[in-house]
Amino acid sequence: MKKWLRREVLMPLFFLIIYGGALFVLIRKLDELGLIQRQGMMTWLLVASVVIYIFLIAITFRHIFSAYLLERYDPGDSRSIRRLARNWRFRLPYNWESEKFFQQFPTDLAKAQFRHSSGELSSGVVFLRTGTEFWTRRPQNDRLLMLETDAINIFRVDRLLKNTIDQLDTVKPESQRNILIIAVRMQDKQRVASAAAGCVNFMGQFKGGTLFPVMLDLEHRRIYYPVNRSLIPRKHKALQNQLLAQIRSSGRVRQDEKLSTRRIRQRTDEQSDIKTST
Repeated sequence: MKKWLRREVLMPLFFLIIYGGALFVLIRKLDELGLIQRQGMMTWLLVASVVIYIFLIAITFRHIFSAYLLERYDPGDSRSIRRLARNWRFRLPYNWESEKFFQQFPTDLAKAQFRHSSGELSSGVVFLRTGTEFWTRRPQNDRLLMLETDAINIFRVDRLLKNTIDQLDTVKPESQRNILIIAVRMQDKQRVASAAAGCVNFMGQFKGGTLFPVMLDLEHRRIYYPVNRSLIPRKHKALQNQLLAQIRSSGRVRQDEKLSTRRIRQRTDEQSDIKTST
């Protein structure tokens, strides 16, 4: 963290302050000598320097913000993992529930023309969508792999990613856009975040296309996914964004659904009370 802070934040701010201080001293000296009022060219040069400085401020803060968003997390560093576990971008909605997600998500996939191909949730479910590109009419297949586990670590994540890429290189039909969803049920939030670092740091490209790994922390309502997608083609990134939005939407529980669930629970409690009293 100290090296990242010094390289990505402190050094750019240091040069920005030096440039701004030098520009301020130069303007004061020229103003004392009266050169700004007498020479119009000098005024325009100072205005241009101020504009360039404002432009540098915008670029510097954009760089700092981008460096923060694209930080590579170290699964062996507890402070790095705590930052990952607290990062706001990986939160799921407050009304997101895993039971609702597992009920609704397959239906939403079917609406998007994904069909169940093979497998079970514990060993991995495969959904496939076949189609053709609009302009070239070449085959374009999308594959989604999903599994659920109650034990995960960074080594298993790395092995899952490697094995998935190996399988995608040989499976038929070939799929250019691929998604891997790992649903995790674990109470230890830090251990899940440590394993999720393998997904967050993943670059996403392989010889046959792209792989977008997503880790769902079902117990703590977190969704981890790669942050650096600068090398991903636009069409692939669009599908990935649609998937993230769909995951967040499929698990949302509406207020009327919550009320109906409460009523069902109240009725079952009343019925159990009646049975025990009789």
